[in-house]
Amino acid sequence: MSEKISRRELIQKSLLGFGALSIPVAFTGCNDGSDDESPEIQADFLHGVASGDPLQDKVILWTRVTPTDSGVRLKVVWEISTDNQFKQNLKTGMVETSKTDDFTVKVDAAGLQADTVYYYRFKFGNKVSPVGQTKTLPTSTNKVSFAVCSCSNYPAGYFYVYREMAKQNVDVIIHLGDYIYEYGADGYATEDATKLGRNLPADNNKEIIKLDDYRKRYALYRQDKDLQAV
Repeated sequence: MSEKISRRELIQKSLLGFGALSIPVAFTGCNDGSDDESPEIQADFLHGVASGDPLQDKVILWTRVTPTDSGVRLKVVWEISTDNQFKQNLKTGMVETSKTDDFTVKVDAAGLQADTVYYYRFKFGNKVSPVGQTKTLPTSTNKVSFAVCSCSNYPAGYFYVYREMAKQNVDVIIHLGDYIYEYGADGYATEDATKLGRNLPADNNKEIIKLDDYRKRYALYRQDKDLQAV
């Protein structure tokens, strides 16, 4: 007889294959990351933050850290609060990541209030990520606002739509597919890439096939400021 699992359990198990996942009991007064085992290692948050799969009491938070030394394991602090100064209802924790995870971090932040806007960020040493905004599901509702997008081709042009979506007061943003394109530099809709300053980098300008290729392509897209804003 097959074992039944919930949708969220399936997502959590899937995430374990694609990045560091922390599912901790939230706590306060956590180490701020300044006494990391390798304090001499420098790192920065170049790819923004993101959140998704909200429930009434939890939500998944994401970021990527870029260290100067790819051979280390990093301890990254996460924080989530009901105000953007991180003074009210603060929950915090720590998660490790490494090259195996492409230095990505995923946290299942729990113990949250339903139908509540939260602000979140990550820290490593004296570096602090951009602040993200997310929202938990309500216990009941008769109105939900969505923003929907698809087909984001980096060499084809700028992501103005993402910028405009970031200005809207919506509950959920849904990307229907083609979040990245796998083509090489001579692929679909790339003829204006040079003029637009959107050329694919030399180490990732072929059709992507391998895991490392995909990681580089996603990292390229995630450096776009309009994408980060949304």
